[in-house]
Parts: sequence; structure tokens; C-alpha cells
Amino acid sequence: MASLTAIAVFGLVLGFAHEEEFVILSLAVGGANPVLLMLVYAFSVAASLIGITVLSVKIYTRIQYRIIPYLKYLPQDQYVGDPHRYQTYMLDV
Repeated sequence: MASLTAIAVFGLVLGFAHEEEFVILSLAVGGANPVLLMLVYAFSVAASLIGITVLSVKIYTRIQYRIIPYLKYLPQDQYVGDPHRYQTYMLDV
């Protein structure tokens, strides 16, 4: 079992693996416009997230008919489509 300190150290090390903020800061110190850098970074992250989402939906729509026969083997969520059962479950917990 990992301790809380080990998890925190791992999170800190993992955070340093994503050094985009340090690159933006170094470019800003070098003379680039920090607001423009942050806007470009924000738009590029948003575009990549939206792009991968749209691509995933397009790929799924192309292969969904091949997946449908296998859906019966996947576990079913017993509370989907019935909000009263979900509320009853939440009251029991």
C-alpha cells in the first residue's frame, strides 16, 4: 500500500514531466508576449481535445454496427434510464 507521501511525490514528479508551463515561462522571460503565449497554448489544447473527441465519434459511428452484436456481453448499468431507481440507490448508501 502506497503512503500519502509517496503518492504526493509521484504526482510532483509526474507534474514536472509536463513542462509546457516552464517553456511558456522561459519564452515570456525571453521577450515574447505572455498573453499571446497563453492564448496560443489554450487554443491548441482546446483544439486537440475537441479534435480527438470529434475523431473518436466519427470512428465509432463507422464501426458501431460491428460492435452492436457484442454489447450483450458487456456489463449493463442497472440504473440507466430509470432515475427513480438511482435516487433510491443513493438514499440507501
